[in-house]
Amino acid sequence: MLVECCFCDNQQDIDTYRVAGGAEAMAKAIYKAIYDPVVLPVVPEIENHNLTHDEFINFVAKIAQKDWLNRKLVLPSRVIAQAIKESAWGRSELAVNANAIFGIKANGWTGRTYIKDATEQNADGSYRTDKNVSWRAYDRWEQSIMDHNTYLSERRIVSRAEPNWKDVIGCENYILAVQYLQGAQFPYATSKTYEESLINDYIEKYDLTQFDIATSQPDEIASDGQLWIIQAGAYRS
Repeated sequence: MLVECCFCDNQQDIDTYRVAGGAEAMAKAIYKAIYDPVVLPVVPEIENHNLTHDEFINFVAKIAQKDWLNRKLVLPSRVIAQAIKESAWGRSELAVNANAIFGIKANGWTGRTYIKDATEQNADGSYRTDKNVSWRAYDRWEQSIMDHNTYLSERRIVSRAEPNWKDVIGCENYILAVQYLQGAQFPYATSKTYEESLINDYIEKYDLTQFDIATSQPDEIASDGQLWIIQAGAYRS
């Protein structure tokens, strides 16, 4: 890394710079700024993306359950169903090349993006292809799952006062959660069969509601200020 800190083109400036201890001060500032995040980074566990169907379900479920316990945004069964459908079990172009297991378009996203065409269904049932669409890209699948839940809880369309999918947030009934997703003023997906497919082809077919009863591990201690649900009516901090 080459950091250009200043430019001196005459001896008076150079002398002033030296007297003020400029070089040492700048060096210390640079050191302080980058040492922790760069020299001593937190190296995340490498995600295994070569998963069987059961492994993929369990991978997404673990993250979805933890987020449901912490933030109570999106029901795990619905998160898993969408992940399977939209990423083709983690094999889609976006999942492989952009670590995006949900097809979320940029929509104000300031992070990395991936460009590919989008196939959309029109109101009359016909299909169209939107060329060179920008999609959100991530470093890890886990980031994709977390951003998906945040996106649903915060996305406001056409300057609406409330999030477009506000009824989805915290909904504990998987059928209602899917209906609210597609029944909002601006449906999540343009596909006419999206709602039916999530419920019949994924949630019920693979018994994904089993992951909606999220429990802590026996030897796991909840984060400060949080409560893990052990069973109905019983809690452990």
